[in-house]
Amino acid sequence: MTLKLKTADFKLRTRTRRLADPTQLADRIFTAADALLAEEAHGQKYRLLGVSVADLCESRFADPADLVDQKATRKAAAERAMDEVRQKFGKRALETGLVFGNHRRHKE
Repeated sequence: MTLKLKTADFKLRTRTRRLADPTQLADRIFTAADALLAEEAHGQKYRLLGVSVADLCESRFADPADLVDQKATRKAAAERAMDEVRQKFGKRALETGLVFGNHRRHKE
């Protein structure tokens, strides 16, 4: 996973972290990106940031069950269920609480 940050003066910073296991879960990607951003956010203003993933694999190899962290297993199951609802009823059928304070919405 890679975090790219562009400063106000257009300088580019790139930070990379390899995840322990392949994932297709937004929560795991967000958490890893947030940790990288926390290491770089020392009062610096950024005009642009982006997150990318690489070393993709088949979905059957992604997100193995976590015997130690049962909360992660429940989050993964919830995210997969949300994906199924969105696939059946549209992208705006479900949104996380993170979106509610944001006036910009998903476009269909």
